[in-house]
Order: sequence, then structure tokens, then C-alpha cells
Amino acid sequence: MNTSKKRRSVLGAFLVSLLPLVALVLFLSGFISERLLVKELNSDDESMGSAVTRNIASALSIWIEDQVYVAKGIAGDARVIAACREPENPAAYETAREFLITLHKSYPYFENIPLVSFETGGRTIEVEYGGKKYPVPEGGFFLDTVEGKTLGKGVGKNYTLAVKGGAPVFISEVYPSLLRGNPLFVIAVPVKAGIRTVGVVIVAPQMDYFTEVFTQAEALSPAELVFMGDTSGFVVAHTERSLILSEDGKKYLEPYLERVREGQTVFRMKEADGDHLYIALTFKGKDHARANEWILFYRKDLAVINARIATLRIDIVAAGLVSLLVIGLVIFLTLRRQVLAPLRIALRSLGFLASGDLAAAGSDDAALRLASRIDELGDLGRSMTELKDKLVEAAAGMRAASDEVAGGSSQLSQTAQALSQGTTEQAASIE
Repeated sequence: MNTSKKRRSVLGAFLVSLLPLVALVLFLSGFISERLLVKELNSDDESMGSAVTRNIASALSIWIEDQVYVAKGIAGDARVIAACREPENPAAYETAREFLITLHKSYPYFENIPLVSFETGGRTIEVEYGGKKYPVPEGGFFLDTVEGKTLGKGVGKNYTLAVKGGAPVFISEVYPSLLRGNPLFVIAVPVKAGIRTVGVVIVAPQMDYFTEVFTQAEALSPAELVFMGDTSGFVVAHTERSLILSEDGKKYLEPYLERVREGQTVFRMKEADGDHLYIALTFKGKDHARANEWILFYRKDLAVINARIATLRIDIVAAGLVSLLVIGLVIFLTLRRQVLAPLRIALRSLGFLASGDLAAAGSDDAALRLASRIDELGDLGRSMTELKDKLVEAAAGMRAASDEVAGGSSQLSQTAQALSQGTTEQAASIE
């Protein structure tokens, strides 16, 4: 028997063969889980971004409808109707002006609340404010709430023409204020006397207010940004004020507008300051006439998402390694108890049989328990028991045969001795 080779453990060889397969299965499971979880994380971020964008759009729609409601309330006031019907009537003019100035104090985010009259007969009229007279062409502001600074202005504006043409509500584009150059937009509604449109009420909410309230929401994290552009290509609301209504803003907005024109509402972009997720939503609001459409953009820094994904991958790898160790330990302990221990019992019994110690083999309780199992190892134990029984029978037979041979030899010896004695006695009688 060659004993020069190093002895190997069956259990060790089995584990060496099995654990790589287990590791491969865990790797594939981890890879598939990672792909699914990454997809789920990205989907969650997109869903969250869409929800934020929709909530802001909804809040903006409600806010604009509130301003439309205010404008319609002004347009329906008898003092305003009277002033628009008789723009050159000092009493009606002053009554309406006092009303609007008081109202303006309740809405400080309005840049101005001017009135336009269509009852001038196409003439340029004169209105007086603070002891100074101002010429007002047809379609110009004949009353304002900013100390006369916009009197006579606003001629030919699209919102005036739209209302004169029959629009019940018109929302203008965002443009620089006539007073300070700051961005604002106009909501214009008709002033009616019966069924006749006699003028226009204009409220001018400042976009600075919108930017502060809607794009700097406290619910946004430092990794999130909301801004708004319009279909003419201008940024109209952004935390970086220098981009609003500027050429730099147009260059900034163009790549995102291009994606929207292509029909993409969710997209990712690699930019100088990192990778970002974008969600675009065209603001609809109520069915009002508009100069152009506004588009809300939600941006999230993908570094935050990627950090979560990296953490997830580390967790999956750690879980895989722990699982591999636990599975390996469970397999080791199970095989040692269920396979290796019974094999050692069988080897010990075979050792007894090989050494001829049948008594020890027959009195081995562990071997008897092994033979009582109902699996393959039990079959091995029963086969060994049968082998031991056969050997015991063979040994008993050999002893019986040996005894018979020994008895026959003794009888032959006695017969030979008797023959020898008879021969001797016969030779003596002949003599």
C-alpha cells in the first residue's frame, strides 16, 4: 500500500469543490439583486422628483388662480368700472385710485395694478397725478398704483390686445418691469359694463416672489434644485438671479429645452459640476390664454444617488461574504455530523474486522446505530454487519473443521499404532 502521498480530507475536498459554486451562485444573486435595487432606487428618485415637480406645479396653479380671482374681483368693482367708463372724470378716477392703492398694500408682491380704458374714443387723454398731467394714448395705462410712474405706458401690449380681442383672462410672458427691470408677468382681465368691455385690469406679480416661494422650497435638499423657463428660451425663475431673462440664462436653458423638444421629460446629463437627474414638466394650469408656456425643471445631483448605490453595493458584497461563511460553516458542520462521523465509525469497524477482532466489531454500539439508519450510510452499516456475521460464521466453520481434522488425525494415529502392534505380535508368533 502506497502511503507516501499526503492524506486528504474528504470533507475538505468536498468543501473546496462546493464553495466556489456557492460563491458563484451568491455572486450572481448579488449581481441580479444589485441591478434590481439600483433600478428601484433610480425609479424612486424619479418618482420623488416627479412628485416634487407636480406639487410645485399644483401650488403654482393654485397661486395663479388666486391672482386671477383677485383681478376679476377688481374688474367687477363698481369704482373700477366707473373709472374705465369715464377715465377723464376726476371723481371716478380718484375713487378708483384710492381703492386700488389700498388693495395694493394687501398684495405687496404685485409690482403694479394699472388700468386701461377702451372708452377714450381713440384719443390721447390727459390724467393728473400729484399736480402733474400725463398724456395717455389709447390702450395706455390711465391709472396706476406706483405714484404715476407708469401712466401713459403699456400701449400695444399683447395682454391689452388679447383682452380687447375677447380673451376672458390673459397671462403674459415674463418680462422686465417697466419700473425697475425686475422680472414679472401680467394677468389681465376685462372690465365690463354689461356686455361691453370698457377696459382692462392688470395685476403684475413679481417673479422674485415666485422664485423665493416656489424654487427655494424648504422641502428641497441641498442636492435638489427647481427652476423654470419658458418656450421662448428664457430662464424666468432660478435661485441664480443673474440667469433670469438674460442671454447667459438662454445659453444655460437651451440644452434642457432641447431635451423637452425631443419629448424627454426625464433625462440624465453629464455636466461640468457633475451628473444630474432632470425632470421637466410643462406648466398647464387652467385653460387661460397665454403668451407662451412655462416649463418647470427639477434637478437632483446624481452624486447623492450614486453614493446610495455605492453603499448598497458594499452592503451586498458584505452580505454575500457573510452568507458564504455561514453557508460554508453550516455545510461543514452538517457534513461532519451526518457523513464524516458515520464514515469514521465504518472505518473503525473495518479496522476491527481487518485486525481479526470480531468481538470488538460485534460489540461496537456506534456501528450498530449506524446499521439502524435508513439511508445509504445505514446500508453501509448493515453490509458491514452482514460481513462481520459472515466472518464469524466462517471462523466458526473453520474451528469446527479444524476440530474434526484434529479428531481424525488422533484416530488415524491410534489405528496406525494398533496396526503396528498387531504386526509386531504376528511376527513374534511366526518365530
